[in-house]
Amino acid sequence: MGTERKATRRFRSALQEELRLWRAEGIVSDDQAKTLERRYALGELAAEGTSLLMTVIYTIGALLIAGGVISFIAAHWTFIPKPAKVALLLAAMIGAHGSGYWLWRVRGSKPKLGHALVILGTLIFGANIGLMAQIFHIESHYYNGFLAWSLGAAAVAYALGSAPNAVIAIATSFIWYCGWKSDYHFEHALSLYPPLIAACGLPFIYWRKAGFTYLLLALAVSISFLMDVGAATDSFQGWMLGGAALALLLTAYGAWHRVVHPLPEIGVVSLWLGGIALATFAYLLSFGEMAHSLTREIWRHYGDQADLFLIVGAFCVVAMAGLSFAILSAMESWRDPVLRRYSLPLMAGMALFLLAVSGWTGQMATVFLANLACLALGVGLIWSGVAAERRSLFWLGAAFFALLILSRFLEYRTGLMLKAVAFLACGAGVIYGGIKFEGYLRVRRAARALRSTEGGPA
Repeated sequence: MGTERKATRRFRSALQEELRLWRAEGIVSDDQAKTLERRYALGELAAEGTSLLMTVIYTIGALLIAGGVISFIAAHWTFIPKPAKVALLLAAMIGAHGSGYWLWRVRGSKPKLGHALVILGTLIFGANIGLMAQIFHIESHYYNGFLAWSLGAAAVAYALGSAPNAVIAIATSFIWYCGWKSDYHFEHALSLYPPLIAACGLPFIYWRKAGFTYLLLALAVSISFLMDVGAATDSFQGWMLGGAALALLLTAYGAWHRVVHPLPEIGVVSLWLGGIALATFAYLLSFGEMAHSLTREIWRHYGDQADLFLIVGAFCVVAMAGLSFAILSAMESWRDPVLRRYSLPLMAGMALFLLAVSGWTGQMATVFLANLACLALGVGLIWSGVAAERRSLFWLGAAFFALLILSRFLEYRTGLMLKAVAFLACGAGVIYGGIKFEGYLRVRRAARALRSTEGGPA
């Protein structure tokens, strides 16, 4: 057989349970079952579950110990001489990092515990920054301490390949950015934080294949970029244009990972983030008042911020080019079922790009295109759920579709009887669609079971 196939833990657990039934019913032979067990590493599930549990336990223990150390020092703070304070703080941090490194990398006997102690050392380092500033009466903005904490956590993350330390580095750097932005630099146009944090975080994510770390990094980059654009343009049009570009770029990046790069977990995260952003912006602009704000403010401060609008516009062009490449690649790999699931949401992303710039054409065009994008996203999710036989995608699309229809009836002035009919029709439609979908799933599973019993491909 080929190499071990990547699959989610949920799928592997379900497969393990099904294999027991298939063996008992004679659907698969013992040799076939063992082949599947080797292919999906089902024998490692118990060890993986124990490893995850121990990681969580050790991490919680490290957090509690950090709180205890800080509380102990705070309780005796006024009675401890200054040299003893410094020695105590450094000893706690070095002791946690040193013992963790020994257990994790040198001796290797307790890697999970060692990793948790390294995380504890990083947390103590963050507390030490504030306490050292108090000891030596160093006056500065509070967010500068988070910047120093972020740099230290990033150094440990790269030195030891620690994803939790990378998470700490991203979170603390974003806190620094928010403090810096809200203080006296809020009038600045575009800061260097979004590209810098992306340049610092992406190499680690590709190295360690850290999906959750990528999620946090993508949120930090996206939110900080939108804050920059909003502060620089002071315009709803500029904010929406930047948001549309980000949504398109995330969607294209995720599709590229699904097609080209062997990191599907990052692709899934990007596609979900891009899809959520697309749905959010499209739903907001589907309301007449929001579309009116977009068209009314399009020329506000444009003369003073022409260069910035050109930058964001160029960003949109790059995002659109990336999205087009992803769609073309998906069309070339049309047999890939994963890519087929995301084809319609990608097309909806194009519609969102059109509506983001439709503020130049007027309110009615913006509302029309926004509702069109919402419909495409809802239908895309429903179709993806049917194609992938996943209830979560189907019901998410149905809920979004129903929300869109009900929002239009609540927004516009219509009679109560007409609203009652709309509510009843939407409810009945959702129930009917759910019944048909569940029936479709039963038929598909029965057909696969029949083919398995007949010896054909499942």
